[in-house]
Amino acid sequence: MLLPGTRRTSTESQNLDHYFDNGDKVLLLLPTRHNKLELKWHGPFEIVNKSSSYNYTIDIYGTRKTYHVNLLKRYHEMNGSAPTLRWLKKMRKKELKLLRLCWKTLF
Repeated sequence: MLLPGTRRTSTESQNLDHYFDNGDKVLLLLPTRHNKLELKWHGPFEIVNKSSSYNYTIDIYGTRKTYHVNLLKRYHEMNGSAPTLRWLKKMRKKELKLLRLCWKTLF
């Protein structure tokens, strides 16, 4: 809570919700291989250490690197009941084949 007469800077308000503990799983926002202006979430990776108030060290396949908190997002593990993207694409292909077959038989 802020004291009366004080205001929060834009950087403080952006970073306020990001807090991770050691061992937390996070996703990392990095440029793609083909286009450095296109960003993609990679991971999950594990938080190893909090370097400063806004920098965290994470373990990336055995290498430890430090990143700013704005490049990190908490990773939420899904239980086994949620369908995967690969499964959804596979089912969609089967449904399209079935739909095409139905159309061919009707017309």
